[in-house]
Parts: sequence; structure tokens; C-alpha cells
Amino acid sequence: MPIWMKELVVGPWFILAAFMVGVVGIVATLWTYWRAKPRRDLSYSTHSRCLLDHRGNPQTKLAVTYDGRTITTFTITRFVLWNRGTESLRRNDVAKGSPMTLKLLDGDVLEATIIKASATTNAFALNKLDDHTCSIDFEYIDPSEGMVAEIRHTAPTGDPFCVLGKLIGVRKIARRDTVDPAILNDLLPAPFRSKWLRQSVYLPFLIGILLSLIGAVGSMWVMHAGAKPEFNYTLISLAAVSMVFALAVMLVRHLTHEFSPPRALGGEYFGEKE
Repeated sequence: MPIWMKELVVGPWFILAAFMVGVVGIVATLWTYWRAKPRRDLSYSTHSRCLLDHRGNPQTKLAVTYDGRTITTFTITRFVLWNRGTESLRRNDVAKGSPMTLKLLDGDVLEATIIKASATTNAFALNKLDDHTCSIDFEYIDPSEGMVAEIRHTAPTGDPFCVLGKLIGVRKIARRDTVDPAILNDLLPAPFRSKWLRQSVYLPFLIGILLSLIGAVGSMWVMHAGAKPEFNYTLISLAAVSMVFALAVMLVRHLTHEFSPPRALGGEYFGEKE
């Protein structure tokens, strides 16, 4: 191996570039495998606002009624249900002996209304069965699809809801603690919060690879011409920064997928305007 090539290979910037390529490649491979792995997962989350609580003041002269019924507590809960897996869920997947229901563990349900669904063809339905239970029905739920409902009830502050029922292939209808995607987006530097950058996870990785190749080829050409072996530090630095940013974007997208409902439902669930 020529001396200039040996000096190139053992150079610190070449080693850094190779290390970054390896790390990003491994992370990208694992992330892609995880996203593509077949799985059936139905998840839900709730958050509540208590607007009235007179339990600690029984002597108050204020009387509040809801549909002719006197109440001492009043809470509004946003409920989101979505397909977090990679396979579609259908009505026939619900076990006949264990239908899906939304149960209020404390207080009474006053009203339950679906305020948004991913598609009208999902045919979501939320019907009140008694003071503590609502049935959940749907035609199908594709991956990253779901619905948001608003439930008015007399439970105190908190999230005293659970989803019961059994779907074939789904281990458990799991409750997820959610985070507003806007908060996760704030983890990125301000110049990189645009929508297209958040969605183009492979773009910075490809730019980093391209800059690394340009820097390496340029350095070999200079050394082959007999000049003093040195790297184009600007190109290699940009390559390293680009690949670090690729890791950051993949991490934010993973957190967004793990801890928040689909973007199309997030606005209604978190009370934001579309």
C-alpha cells in the first residue's frame, strides 16, 4: 500500500468519518428493522380537565345541572385510540366473548362523542351502555389510524379510564403515556424544525456519506499529486455534523412514534388547532 494511502487511512478525520458511517448505519438498520417488523398493537391514551369539583364544599349554594341532572363534579376527557402496529385491525378480530369497551372506574359517564377519526370508512362508534361503560366499534383500523373522542363525566381529576376487550393477535390493549409532538420537535435545533427535514430522515445521512466520499477522494488526489497529505476539514466536518443530525432526526421520529398518537389525530387530542 502506498505511503500516502496509509497516511490517509490512519488520519483522524478519516477514522471519524468511518466511525460515524458505521454508527449511523447500524442505528438505521435497527430502526428500519423495528419499523418493518410485523406486529399488532392497539393503544390508547387519555388526558382530562376537571372544570367543577364541589365535593369539598357541600354547603355551597351553587347548583350545577347537566341534562337535568345535578352534578358536583364535571370533567372533560380526551380519549385517543390508534393502531400503533404495522398490520390492519378489523372488526372480525374482536373476540365475540370479549367485546371492546371503555370503562370509567370512578364516577358516571354523562356523554361520549367522537370528534375526529382518521377516515370516515373506519366507521368508529362509541355508544354509552350504562353510567360507567361505553362500547367501542369500528370497521377497520389501518396502521397509524384511529380516533379521538371527548367524554364528559363526573369523575374527579385524573384519568380513571381503561379499555377492556380482546383482539386476536394483540397481547393487550395498552395505555400509553403520550407527549405532544411539538415538544419533541423542540428537541431539534431551531433551523431544523421544518416539516420536510423531520420527515426526510435519510437525507442528512446520504449527504454525510456524499461529503465523506468527496473529502476522501479529494484528499487522495492531493496526496497522489505529491502535495502534503491533508484532509479537507470543512467537508469532513460537515459530513460528521450531517450524520449526527441524522441520528437526532431518527431519535425524534422514534420518540414521536413511541410517545404520541398519529400526527393527524394529535391536534384534536392535545387541543391544538389543525
